[in-house]
Amino acid sequence: MKLSVRLILPLIAVLLSATVVVRAQSPQDSPQNVPPVQPPDVSEQLRLSPEQVKRIREIQRDTKDERQAIGIRMRQSNRALQDALDADVLDENLVEQRLQDFAAAQTAQLRLRIQTELKIRRLLNPTQLARWRDLRLQAGDVMRSQDAGARPNRSGPGGARPNDRNGLGPTRPNQRLNPRP
Repeated sequence: MKLSVRLILPLIAVLLSATVVVRAQSPQDSPQNVPPVQPPDVSEQLRLSPEQVKRIREIQRDTKDERQAIGIRMRQSNRALQDALDADVLDENLVEQRLQDFAAAQTAQLRLRIQTELKIRRLLNPTQLARWRDLRLQAGDVMRSQDAGARPNRSGPGGARPNDRNGLGPTRPNQRLNPRP
């Protein structure tokens, strides 16, 4: 009797665990079987005319080389800044110069993006512009909700988590670091 129990119990445990593994790997739960969500076509949502689509493509094509050059400049200036920060002997003047180079590249990138958007906006009629603004607001909402999903809502008084402090400062706003004697 004891021998059969010693054989049967582990056998049942193995069968149960195998069943759990098979169910966990079932194709119905697999993310591979879920069709990918297609982003909506903005040109359809804005009801762009074929001429507008053509002009927007021309704008993008005309700025392609400049966008690539600025992207290369951004990567190079960022790398140079990191190299200056990682140097064995820190040269603050060099770091400041590399930081200015990087900021200039960022400014150029932002300027090109804004200029391109302005050119595109000039092609849109008032209805399309209103729809464009709505789409941008929706995209912002999606981005914020994704960020909120990455970081759970804060709980506790004032939205702080129980251990949400670095230990360097006061635990309460009115508490001093070095109390006077």
